[in-house]
Formats: sequence, C-alpha cells, structure tokens
Amino acid sequence: MCAWGPAIGLYTIISFLSDQSKLPGPAGAEVEFLWFKTAHLIIYGVLGLLVYRGVRMTFPKAAWLLQKHIVLTLIVLFFLAGADELHQYFIPGRGAHWRDVGIDLLGASAAVLWWVSRYNRSIPGDYFYRYCQE
Repeated sequence: MCAWGPAIGLYTIISFLSDQSKLPGPAGAEVEFLWFKTAHLIIYGVLGLLVYRGVRMTFPKAAWLLQKHIVLTLIVLFFLAGADELHQYFIPGRGAHWRDVGIDLLGASAAVLWWVSRYNRSIPGDYFYRYCQE
C-alpha cells in the first residue's frame, strides 16, 4: 500500500471529478478548453510520477532497464486514462475523447521523463521509501 497508495488516492479523486456532470471553470469556450486541457496535463503529470514511484518501489531490484520502468508506467497510465474517459462516456453532460487520453499521456510522459532526466534513477518520494520497507 505504501508504494501504490498515493497513486490510488489521486486516481480516486480523478474518478470523483469525472463523475460530475459539470465541473467549475472559467466561462468562454476557448478559455474553458485551455483550462481543462491544462488541468489534464498537470493532474496526469502528477499521477505519472506517482505510478512511476509505484512501479519502481514494486520492482526495486529488478534487472530491468530504466526504460522498461518508464514503458510499464506509461502502459498503466494509458489504461487509467482510457478507463477515465470510458467512465465519462456514461456520465450525462460529459463525453469520452481520445484526444484527452493523448493529453493525459503527454502530461504523464513529460513529468516522468523530466523526473528521470533530473534525478536519474531515484524514486519520486525516495525520502519516504525506507519507511515502506519496514
């Protein structure tokens, strides 16, 4: 639970927000579009880091290459973003769009690649990692 708890918690919040027929935001079609797409990028960027953290903590000593951790993270996020859009399809006033899945993956990819390039092989939340091992 220590490895995946933060990711599960954030995805629970995302699912709750997806369950709303109308989300608060600025008025105007163009501004609203930018507002919500930016929110997709940021939220899925954070979720990407949390899923990457879970993958790295679940397989800490695996003989995998770093790229395989990243690929596994993006596969998990593809399914999470797709499930979120499928969920929205059944909510009145909402819709499912492949474009949003792409934006979600873009945000997650950018965040994970930024983390890996900046901190090399460390795990997001490495400071707390030792407490999860006890």
